[in-house]
Amino acid sequence: MSESFETSYVSWMDKQKRTSKGERKRRLAEAANHAEKMFIQHVWWPSFRHFSSLQAEFEENSRMAGGILTSLK
Repeated sequence: MSESFETSYVSWMDKQKRTSKGERKRRLAEAANHAEKMFIQHVWWPSFRHFSSLQAEFEENSRMAGGILTSLK
């Protein structure tokens, strides 16, 4: 893992956690995000080299599901 990736990833995740609320904040605080990090490291980072337009997770109101869905943006 490159130093610049790890530094950028930690900074990005810290900002995501600081600026989130509710269910999103709770999910981001959980340590079980290995698959998401692997996607970001092996797919997103080699393609874009930044996280400026990436949101870790977002909440979406769904009338069909009747609740909140959480996924990568």
